[in-house]
Amino acid sequence: MSDIKEVQDRMAAALGRIGAALETRGAQQDGASSAAREAAEAEAANLRLELEQERQVSQRLGEELRALSEGQEGRVAEAEARHAAQQERIADLDAQLQGLRRSNAELRELAERMRLALADEVSDPELINRALQAELDGLRSSAAATQVELDAVLAQLEPLIAGADQQEGQ
Repeated sequence: MSDIKEVQDRMAAALGRIGAALETRGAQQDGASSAAREAAEAEAANLRLELEQERQVSQRLGEELRALSEGQEGRVAEAEARHAAQQERIADLDAQLQGLRRSNAELRELAERMRLALADEVSDPELINRALQAELDGLRSSAAATQVELDAVLAQLEPLIAGADQQEGQ
């Protein structure tokens, strides 16, 4: 019986040690669990911060993209307006050149008629008057065509000069 009592005592002591070990281990696991939980919470907080930073960067990039897009649309509209103005100047120049050609053709015709009249020794004041009028019309058409050409050249130079002035200002 003493053997049974001794075995019971040893078992009770072993169970006591096992219980104490389990409590210590449970406390360690609770400490480890709380440390792991704190680490996970810290990592989650870091991830939330990084996510917020990425959202801010994304928002800033979106705003920059919108600004660039609006600027590009403005430049396209400006280029289209310049193109339309150039087309209008070209049409004006063409009209002036057509008028000049007509005046020159009329002047040539009248000069030929005057030459023939002078060869026949006939003086026609109406013919001389029409010739002078045709010459004046030709000079006016030539001056108008030259003015349209100068306006077209100036229109091309103005943006270049403005760009050069802006670069000097910087």
